[in-house]
Amino acid sequence: MAKKTKKGAKAKAIETTVGDVIETTYGYTPQSQNAVDIVNEHKQVEERLLRRLDALYSAAEFYDRRFLSIAQTHFEQGFMALNRAVFKPKRIMLPEDKKD
Repeated sequence: MAKKTKKGAKAKAIETTVGDVIETTYGYTPQSQNAVDIVNEHKQVEERLLRRLDALYSAAEFYDRRFLSIAQTHFEQGFMALNRAVFKPKRIMLPEDKKD
């Protein structure tokens, strides 16, 4: 079972290195290969759905563009929530939260 952190608990930053670039993302913790594989699979499913929407947009005279846009937004939000459920980012401490 995952350990829960209290609201405002100091979350460690995760450093990733791509080439010579080092990025620090606060609130994210190192992920297992299984979690990365799951999210990568989600990203492929999301891309297939978005490409399907692209095809419908290209024939927009037959479809309601407003609802295509709503569908796209909901797909993107849904996959963001799904991936956050897997990666479980934490809240972070801000500089003004320091105790004296």
